[in-house]
Amino acid sequence: MSARSWSVVLPLVAAAATMTGIYAYHRLAQTQMESAALSSVKPATSEAGFSFNAYETPRKLPEVSFTNGSGETMSLSDFRGKTVLLNLWATWCVPCREEMPTLDRLQAVLGGEDFAVVALSLDQEGAAVVKDFYDELGLKHLDIYVDDRLSAPALLGVIGVPATLLIDGGGLEIGRKLGPAEWDSPEVVAQIRSYMGSSGD
Repeated sequence: MSARSWSVVLPLVAAAATMTGIYAYHRLAQTQMESAALSSVKPATSEAGFSFNAYETPRKLPEVSFTNGSGETMSLSDFRGKTVLLNLWATWCVPCREEMPTLDRLQAVLGGEDFAVVALSLDQEGAAVVKDFYDELGLKHLDIYVDDRLSAPALLGVIGVPATLLIDGGGLEIGRKLGPAEWDSPEVVAQIRSYMGSSGD
């Protein structure tokens, strides 16, 4: 290709790359707004600074599949009928490490026929590394769930961990919390109980 031809092609390539970058930036911004902003309807913030970003109307979720500690395939539909606190986390995430004991205690307090904490690990190494992590922190009430294919974040519109979704008994997302929280604090437990009372069947 002649020098003159390159002088025409290179600016076109640069322009195309710039447009691709602009599109990717705006698509990421849109995803952030959709997943983080949610709606203006929020419960009162607790003294600990906690608040759930709640939808005005609970939203249908895509089917999310993962494996349990025994390697069996499961999905969110397996928890239908329960209010679920779905927490996306990873062993390499420092804020996740700090909040995991509070999730374990929350499961101890509320876990049962009507409620479950589903702590979904994004560790590609699988259940073994999660079990070691649980043993290290002395977590006794949380079951092991692993999304080693990393499909859940894209399906759920999550761009960082920890991220926690509150899901009603009908499988609809009530709202979400981005970032860590003290999940077993009295204020948070009271908020979750109030959502459990209004969950769908």
